[in-house]
Amino acid sequence: MFGTAISWLAGGLRPVAGWWRARGVVVRDSALAVVLAAVAFAPGVAGNGVLLLGELPQRRLDTLGVVLALGQCLPLAVRRRWPALCLVVVAGAFSGYQLLGYPPTVSSVGLVLALYSVGAYQGRFRRGLVAAATAGYAVLAIALDRRGSPERPLDYFRVPPSFRTADPYRIFTGKDGIT
Repeated sequence: MFGTAISWLAGGLRPVAGWWRARGVVVRDSALAVVLAAVAFAPGVAGNGVLLLGELPQRRLDTLGVVLALGQCLPLAVRRRWPALCLVVVAGAFSGYQLLGYPPTVSSVGLVLALYSVGAYQGRFRRGLVAAATAGYAVLAIALDRRGSPERPLDYFRVPPSFRTADPYRIFTGKDGIT
């Protein structure tokens, strides 16, 4: 009986799924961007940030903070068409948001999605983009240190203990990495 209900539901969703797939990637990605932006400010979810760097003193969310939070979500509308541009804008908004000490929000998921999109959809200049993104992350780590973060810049590049078995430095030298 339960299997029949699932089959009926799946069969009823086929036309909807077909209609959705017929939309362009920008339309589908725009829907993702808008939903993420809405969830980022939804009561009960807004304070549950995914990525928080620096542990800086937090300030209240103001107009600039809202613009930076939206800057982490809305550029995802072009994540498949222009993944590098999407990553640059989202990473810039994420960096500004972190450096200014705004409270964590779900909008930080936009950075993870932008990174994924570069890996999945960027056709050319991948190595250069990886080098630029890594350099940008290093600049963010140094800037967070200069703003008074209790973490050192090298702490942002540390391999978590759960991944220590995959730590290349430890594998080849038998010693722990950065301490």
